[in-house]
Amino acid sequence: MRKPFNSTIVHLVMLYSGSSIAGGPLVLEGPNGNTPVNYQNSNISLDVENGDLGALSNTKANALVQQSLNLWNNINTSTVNLTLNKASINLDVNQGNYTTYIAVDAGSAPNPNDMLNPLIYDNDGTITSAFFGQQSDNILGFAASSIAFGSSHFEEGFIVINGADFGYTDADYVLLFAHEIAHFFGLDHSQANINNQESSSGFPAFCSASSSSYPVMYPIACRNSDSLHSDDISAASALYPETNINDTLGVLEGLLTTDTGNILPGANIWVENIVTGEIFSIVSDYLREGTGFYRLYLPAGNYTLHANSINPEFSRGSGVGPYSRTETDVSFIAPLPITSFTYQETAGSDTIITINVNQTLVVNFSSIDSTLAAPPKQAITPTSKGGGTVSLLSLLLVAVLLWIRRIGYKH
Repeated sequence: MRKPFNSTIVHLVMLYSGSSIAGGPLVLEGPNGNTPVNYQNSNISLDVENGDLGALSNTKANALVQQSLNLWNNINTSTVNLTLNKASINLDVNQGNYTTYIAVDAGSAPNPNDMLNPLIYDNDGTITSAFFGQQSDNILGFAASSIAFGSSHFEEGFIVINGADFGYTDADYVLLFAHEIAHFFGLDHSQANINNQESSSGFPAFCSASSSSYPVMYPIACRNSDSLHSDDISAASALYPETNINDTLGVLEGLLTTDTGNILPGANIWVENIVTGEIFSIVSDYLREGTGFYRLYLPAGNYTLHANSINPEFSRGSGVGPYSRTETDVSFIAPLPITSFTYQETAGSDTIITINVNQTLVVNFSSIDSTLAAPPKQAITPTSKGGGTVSLLSLLLVAVLLWIRRIGYKH
């Protein structure tokens, strides 16, 4: 049985350069600011310290971290391969020495050129408090990755986990590690198909749906099963695709516009497999190209296509998509929010979209108010197989991330 939530932990994202996007990569750069950023070498080592994490011994904490690494490593359509290096930092990192391994404060880059990706166990929260210049009672952890000028990918980064007593179970820790590690290697939040009216103070309350419905990368930590959601898997695969990903997945892409033909950026788009119930999501115009473009990697199957607005509580540090940096950003102003709707070729009947591997299907669809006439039939155009890689340009980037946690106790 799960008792009512009794605490709210704040999630904050601070980007000193670049743009965050949802259901996929965290950062966009390049000459036009629309190229996803990742680690060029997807074999990434995390250098863990040898101190304890609150009530967890170092050995126990490492074991739970390894479980979280395995979640991402076991995606067969992604090249992400994370390892835990226990030899590089052979000491307990604390408030007295942490600046040797990570940024001095929230306005600095990680310690440059040390060739380490430190995973720091902030045993009592003092590092987190020192980093942000405030008490760490509401901060679970944060992560940052950076690339030096002239590079084209993340070069190194760090993760800090607060060891204060938040009443965590082992599964909670695994999910916390998995969430922050994903931010470290370049994934952002996603809303999936969760009710966008969930609220911290109203109804429905956050985490009202089944725990399994929430992605690990949802801005609120509602999931309690230490596994990845289909949306997490698709996002990691898109950012770090296996060479043969097109032999395993298909692509659905297209444009979302208003009923008058204007682009509609910053809306939540998701598809649902009508047999398995799997959900995959992305934000319209997530590459900030000014077209309303969306793109999803999907297993072969039959799907329905949907769109709604981003939850108005998901802005700033809890933002979903590149248009949710403030409460008055594009995702929250006219013509958004929109009434949730489903793609229909014929009014009153949801269109079933068939996805095949090694193929890209193009579906352009339009938002229309429910009080108006049904939108005209939209073209569904098969094209050549999707996939491919993207080139990246250089920047100096730091992304510091935390996340929201509403704690519930099980008994």
